[in-house]
Amino acid sequence: MKKSVCEQCSSEAMEFQEQAKRSDQIMRAICDSTQSFIILISLDFRIIFFNKRALHFSKLQYGKDLQVGDSFMSYQRDGEEAVFMTFQDNFSQAIASGCPVTTEREMRYHNLTVWIRTEYTPVYDKGKVIGVALRIVDISERKKKELQIEKQNEQLRQISWIQSHKTRQPIATILGLVHILDKTSLTEDNRKIIAMLEKTVTQLDMVIRDTVIRANSV
Repeated sequence: MKKSVCEQCSSEAMEFQEQAKRSDQIMRAICDSTQSFIILISLDFRIIFFNKRALHFSKLQYGKDLQVGDSFMSYQRDGEEAVFMTFQDNFSQAIASGCPVTTEREMRYHNLTVWIRTEYTPVYDKGKVIGVALRIVDISERKKKELQIEKQNEQLRQISWIQSHKTRQPIATILGLVHILDKTSLTEDNRKIIAMLEKTVTQLDMVIRDTVIRANSV
């Protein structure tokens, strides 16, 4: 027996709802499996969606659960005015430009100092911006390595400065004295010694110059 038009439409609607529900479950599973904190915020700063890590972060950082429909600005604590002003600026920039905005900063999290990268990505529905997705990633390990490399580079620059200003000074003096010597008054043996000394000091000077250039190019 054929289904009526109403029954067919109802069946299709239920099927569509089931597909939408499965798609939502899959999306939530994907978001919950990531190491990032993900929060979707509407244009008026209302929370639309968040994953499990964002919920856990909220509990530790603010002592309360994220709630769909809450104003994200209500999570501001005393002393965080500048942080939330920066958030609003980046949020507005992402909406105005239609492009992701990425920032990195240091913060206190669960009695630890961590570095985080925050991505503000505009979210569209039917070609219209409906909000911004926040994706927050802990980049402490990467930042630690970067700062360590920067410290090593600074040490190299210090060594470079010492070689350039301290080590090269006596070399320049020796070369200057060699050049002003009246070699015609020297014995043949002494002229050979002076020539060898000049060659050696010149080579040493070139090595130091090369080291300084390499260190300064880091």
